[in-house]
Amino acid sequence: MIASPAPKMHTLDAMRGIAAFVVAAFHAGLLNNNPQSPYLAVDFFFVLSGFVIAHAYDARLAGGMKMKEFIGRRLLRLYPLFALGLALGLVAALIDTAFGLGRESVGVLMLQFISALFFLPYPAMEPEALIVPLNGPYWSLILEVQINVIFAIAFAWLSLRVVGAVAAACALAIVGISYVLGTLETGFLMSDYLGGVARVGFSFSAGVLLSRLRHRISLPRIHWSILLAITAALLVIPKPAEVRWLYDAVCVIILFPVLILAGTQSEPSSPKLLRLFLLAGGFSYALYAIHTPVLHFGHVLAEMNPEQSYKLLMLPFFALACGAAVAADLLYDRPVRRIIAERLSERRRRRIVSPQGDALPKE
Repeated sequence: MIASPAPKMHTLDAMRGIAAFVVAAFHAGLLNNNPQSPYLAVDFFFVLSGFVIAHAYDARLAGGMKMKEFIGRRLLRLYPLFALGLALGLVAALIDTAFGLGRESVGVLMLQFISALFFLPYPAMEPEALIVPLNGPYWSLILEVQINVIFAIAFAWLSLRVVGAVAAACALAIVGISYVLGTLETGFLMSDYLGGVARVGFSFSAGVLLSRLRHRISLPRIHWSILLAITAALLVIPKPAEVRWLYDAVCVIILFPVLILAGTQSEPSSPKLLRLFLLAGGFSYALYAIHTPVLHFGHVLAEMNPEQSYKLLMLPFFALACGAAVAADLLYDRPVRRIIAERLSERRRRRIVSPQGDALPKE
């Protein structure tokens, strides 16, 4: 029996869109990482990912879905935009090199590109090197893919007790890392890769637990508009530097899981809002994937014109990144994934049924 598709939760889509918007604004220089915490949007994404994956695939994997099919579905969802953002990052780096603005040779850039295509960190020797030099935020997507694979491989052993133990251990690591560094802004450099592992380990596990336990947990129903406002506020609200570590840890370990759980219980009634929220969900991944290469040229322009307002110069590039993300989602990602899915479906059908209509022998 094939599991029916999991119902859409549109408020979560809208919350994801807000988080992606905040990340892009942060990387555009429109928000700061101190006293604000826009980088925590990554942890929000991880919790949401764990929830959505468990919600959509727990029953399927328990019912016999093969790991190969699960990984294929995840790659189909992630890879088209992943490849586009990586290609744009390569183009930006090659342009820099052509104009004498880049530090790396073409050969090194190609190695960085190939490494990222296979979801592998680029093995640079410098401790301050980015895990994915061509598109900095991709460190989190690499961890996303890695934990998806682990989830599929270890699914049979991922009882509530095991997932809870992983979440608890990673929560302790998060508190320790946040206290030592004074922040949870870690995981994107080769030297702090394990910090990213702790972040995805806790948040993804927390999302899985939310999915499996949400019907046992009762929360007061909060209007979706309030939830969206809280999502934005947690990421942009200023706070004293002395409590930054505590604020980050509390957001990740307590507030984000509660917020997402509340988001599953509140949906708008307007069909127009439902469509808008759905669009925001698709827009969020596209914006996350491509905003850095687009914003790069704005940063170059701003650095060449130090007498001008940095934020003012970045605003049109930020708007361009948002517009390009909508276009990439609607005109590239969705059509490409639909075409690939149709071709894979046709290939599977041909493997099952011979040209004469006879069933093929099972292997």
